[in-house]
Amino acid sequence: MGAFSDDFEVAVGETKSITFTNYSSLVGYYNNFVVVLRKADLTEYAVVRTDDYGWDSKEGDGMGYDACVHGGTQGVWDAWLAGMNGAKVTVYVTNCGNSTADVQAVMEGTTGTTSTQYYLGINTVDPSDLWFALTVDYCCLVFNEQE
Repeated sequence: MGAFSDDFEVAVGETKSITFTNYSSLVGYYNNFVVVLRKADLTEYAVVRTDDYGWDSKEGDGMGYDACVHGGTQGVWDAWLAGMNGAKVTVYVTNCGNSTADVQAVMEGTTGTTSTQYYLGINTVDPSDLWFALTVDYCCLVFNEQE
């Protein structure tokens, strides 16, 4: 992974959204934006990618990422990937307030197809200390002005 965006705090019971344009190298499905859930001190809760894959620091323990429900509507992977170079993306992170967080992304591809990716119930989160950042895997992100 490459550089990180600013960190964005997500208050208890709130949803924070970030909008940007994703420019992919188009080499692999994973060469797109990555969402990192973490504490203010940068300790990670979980990392999730746009291609329906993720992990956390205690991989395989049935908690965190392993406990979440995840899926997406990418469809045919090669067609989806082609549309990710220049895709308009909105990422939503929700602090559910019960030690879980949800991550959802809506991707408007350059091929005219809109797809989604979701991770619901990442369950190792301290609701009083939830932040997220975006990082890259052989891609570039251009952020839109936030209101």
